[in-house]
Amino acid sequence: MDIIKIEKYEFNKNLMFRDIGQVRMVYNKANGDMYELNDVGKDIFVLLEQELPMRQLLKKLCDDYDAEVNDILEDVTEFVVRMIELGAIILPIDTM
Repeated sequence: MDIIKIEKYEFNKNLMFRDIGQVRMVYNKANGDMYELNDVGKDIFVLLEQELPMRQLLKKLCDDYDAEVNDILEDVTEFVVRMIELGAIILPIDTM
């Protein structure tokens, strides 16, 4: 999946989360699933909550981590695709 092309998505409003140190615990009220995110996953998750277009999200991560897009794209793509599979991010039907 080419996440760079994702301009619009919806963050699942059924998610509750709590930060415990460097870890973010996420609970999905709709299905009872719970996820544990490390500090990098937490940073990506916080940006996803803002429903930023993926290009903007990637730029912000590059700035925060002093990295190039090519250096982080694979890992961010894997994370975003997983969040889509888990229903944390909902894409408009015309994007799929």
